[in-house]
Amino acid sequence: QQVKDKVDMAKSDLPSDVDDPVVSEVDFENFPIINIIFTADYDLVKLKEVADDFSDRFETIPGVLEARVAGALERELKINVDPARLAQYNLGFNDVTGAIQSEHVTIPGGTMDIGNFTYSVRVPGEIRDPYAFQDLVITATEHGPVYIRDVAEVEYGFKDRETISRLDGKPSITVSVSKRAGENIIRIADAVKDIIKERDALIPKGTNITIQGDFSKFIRIIVADLENNIISGFILVVLCIFLFLGFTNSFFIAVAIPLSMLVSFAALSIMGITLNFIVLFSLIMALGMLVDNAIVIVENIYRHRSMGKDAIQGAIDGTNEVAMAVTSSTLT
Repeated sequence: QQVKDKVDMAKSDLPSDVDDPVVSEVDFENFPIINIIFTADYDLVKLKEVADDFSDRFETIPGVLEARVAGALERELKINVDPARLAQYNLGFNDVTGAIQSEHVTIPGGTMDIGNFTYSVRVPGEIRDPYAFQDLVITATEHGPVYIRDVAEVEYGFKDRETISRLDGKPSITVSVSKRAGENIIRIADAVKDIIKERDALIPKGTNITIQGDFSKFIRIIVADLENNIISGFILVVLCIFLFLGFTNSFFIAVAIPLSMLVSFAALSIMGITLNFIVLFSLIMALGMLVDNAIVIVENIYRHRSMGKDAIQGAIDGTNEVAMAVTSSTLT
């Protein structure tokens, strides 16, 4: 809100023909999770058709918010009016725009009732050929009609580029896929790659597809780290406790570690929480606390057993003695 207030104060210093500034909050959930970059030996106009086809397919994937195309050339009809010619015919810009609006339009023609159905009728009048605009009549004079070609040049060119995409210095088109909040990055990224494989044989020759900014790779790396921590931690802890505290104590910890992870994933599944950066880092950290807590409690029970107490009383006293410390550290 403070940023908006400052921007509003600065509006009076901006040129009059500048569009209003837009202040929007950055939402990292809407950032692209994968970028598909298209390069080709042919022109960007034809390449845009290929990219648009892929973009439409990507947006059919469940969980995809949008597949935005950047760096493409879009066709645009430009009518470059010559003010001197307008003045010669005593015409204005409104006369030119009025002529175009009155001719390049689809006219509603009412409805038709046929049986139990009612059909809308329209008369299509939109001009399909870009260069047919130059034959539109602006007005009629005593010397004959005045056409758009008499006061302007019609050019079927391209829009001013708002985005530019390059790969290794070559012009390209990028399709950025964004997911909806809470959706699975890995599943969507795999679906995108499957579509690329399916369509690979259908795209024109000379088209190259490059995948960059694949966030699913980072997720897979973190999952692999989690798996590595669980397995290596499990083996090392059980082995150390077996060497120093015996088979029974190592057995209890060997059961506690995988059982705790199993309960954690079951709870996440029931609550509908998917794996993300926070969940994975939390599990890695929780695994370390689980190992620490297990060693502290088992070692303290072992100490009470060494004092001559039986197994049950030693377990109760040993756990109670460190329960508050272990609970406080874990909650912290």
